[in-house]
Amino acid sequence: MIIFVTVGTTSFDELIKAVTSKDVIILFKKLGYKSMIIQLGRGVYYPQSNILEGFFIQWYHYKNSIESDIKQASLVISHAGAGSIIEILEANKNLIVVLNENLMDNHQSELAEQLFNEKFLFYTTCHNLHPDIQKMDFEKLLPYKCGDSNLFSNFISEYFFT
Repeated sequence: MIIFVTVGTTSFDELIKAVTSKDVIILFKKLGYKSMIIQLGRGVYYPQSNILEGFFIQWYHYKNSIESDIKQASLVISHAGAGSIIEILEANKNLIVVLNENLMDNHQSELAEQLFNEKFLFYTTCHNLHPDIQKMDFEKLLPYKCGDSNLFSNFISEYFFT
């Protein structure tokens, strides 16, 4: 089983340090995960590739698309960017959103909290990542249903052309 971690186009070294800490890696290994792929964005912290024997970590800064990494992952851990969250949920992946508490006026937490309340994902902070993962039951999450992109265009057509 593979974990994919993404920070988008930003720098979120605190998240990378948290997911690659030895205690979190030990927990992931205990849960059956074998490897982690990390998209670092503009980050400057580079994790070791083999923190724990039998658990492999690889990383990169950017790719044209992270779609294949999302698809192959059993679990995705992401920053709280709306675009990343929706892309991951649309791929029907288990998702943990990690809030960046260092951002001023962090409106992204509102989105994560709402989607958590609707049972689509879990969210946490870097500081609480380890204890929160221990409590997460992904069986309780609901599949995310994509919105119908035709609704708006149909509304406009009916409004202006009927």
